Amino acid sequence: MARVSFPWIRPLWQQLSEAALGGSLAHGIGIEYQPELGSEQLLEQLSRLLLCQKPVQDTKGIRACGQCKQCLLYKAGTHPDLLRIQPEPGKQLGVDAIRKVGAFAQQSAAQSGNKVVHVVHADSMTLAAANSLLKTLEEPPENTYLIVSAAQFSLLLPTVRSRLMMFPIPRPPLDTIAAWLTQLVPDATISDALVSYAQKRPLTALQLLKDGQALPQAMLDDVVFGSVQLPKDNEGIEQFVMSVIESLHLTLRDYSERNTYPTWAKAHVETNPSGFAQALSDCYQTGIVLRRELQGPGLNAQLLSQRWLHDCRRRLLLARETMAN
Repeated sequence: MARVSFPWIRPLWQQLSEAALGGSLAHGIGIEYQPELGSEQLLEQLSRLLLCQKPVQDTKGIRACGQCKQCLLYKAGTHPDLLRIQPEPGKQLGVDAIRKVGAFAQQSAAQSGNKVVHVVHADSMTLAAANSLLKTLEEPPENTYLIVSAAQFSLLLPTVRSRLMMFPIPRPPLDTIAAWLTQLVPDATISDALVSYAQKRPLTALQLLKDGQALPQAMLDDVVFGSVQLPKDNEGIEQFVMSVIESLHLTLRDYSERNTYPTWAKAHVETNPSGFAQALSDCYQTGIVLRRELQGPGLNAQLLSQRWLHDCRRRLLLARETMAN
């Protein structure tokens, strides 16, 4: 991707790229981890720009040239002055990993330019790891940029946060999302429900449109009828759980605001509407609890998620049976 292509991120990209090109970018940067909203693409573009020897600035904005030696090394995934640190799935980010950041920061740049460090999921750091990172942030070496990414910066030590220039990922307005989807998939029918969903998960919504798939509300059909297959890796499981939680939220909202509901509930919903709404709400609330648990270390994500899905199926089937009686 030649440049950041998400319209809601462009003002932030302009701010970051101008600071980088002008030499005023802080050496400790905190960027909110929101991959659905384009944070990974933003991190990639910023890293490319910081490492590039000949950045381009024209009417289209500021970007890495894509042709210099540094850009080619980055593209090949072999740039020696780029370090990415992240925890193993289901584990905390430990002090040994963060010590690598300090050692890397003290080294001379192999390409005689900038060095860039990504610390991903920094909100999972142990206390010892956070203190180790703090030491590097307190005295950042020249031409070294530490980009700290976290979904919840409130979980970081206040002393770590105070050393970072923080950049939250903007949330796109509905009209911006609708125009973006229309531009990328011009032949698709874009409903209000899809736009509302895409406001929080634009990349998933875009893929749904391209693949001709239904909104994630349809995932509840799979939960109710027992046809769900969980991913094998923890990160995939967490994303799947988030999709089901979003499905529950959208279904409950549509039911409460528009009196629309899944096909399998149509024959029964008028009999006991509050029972169906309560079942959806209970599944949603327990899903939120599960999501928090999955972010902790040493848990069996597969087992916990299977139990939650089984409980949701029981609640929703019970609600359906109650409505049918």
